[in-house]
Amino acid sequence: MSQNIYVIGYYSHEESKYDYLTNEKQFSEKQLKAVIENATVDVVRRMVNQKDSYIHGYDDIHDEVVKVLCKTYGFKEVEVTSTWSVFGWPSIFIKTDWKGQRDKNLDDLTDKIRNAGFSGKHDSLLEKITDE
Repeated sequence: MSQNIYVIGYYSHEESKYDYLTNEKQFSEKQLKAVIENATVDVVRRMVNQKDSYIHGYDDIHDEVVKVLCKTYGFKEVEVTSTWSVFGWPSIFIKTDWKGQRDKNLDDLTDKIRNAGFSGKHDSLLEKITDE
């Protein structure tokens, strides 16, 4: 039987977290929302009565909600084989852009792009740097 993949998470200006879950059942967006809301209420109900528990935002309880989704609603966490990510704000053409905050993946990507013959002439930051 095919598995349906669901992405459950939260975001803010400083952080975000998304978990990939599977379930044999196919949920519509409306059904998934209801299941997550019910799981969240279950977590809040349990945690508000615990000594030393702290709840402010959803980010405080997300991991617990995922546990309830798995235990009560039949979801399973997806085992991720590999990941790749980069800091998305710096130029992909200029290795000195955001120097000190770039990661190796971004620098390697910049090298690959530049070695493929792309100079990034449309990058307005590159124009400013080369004009100075």
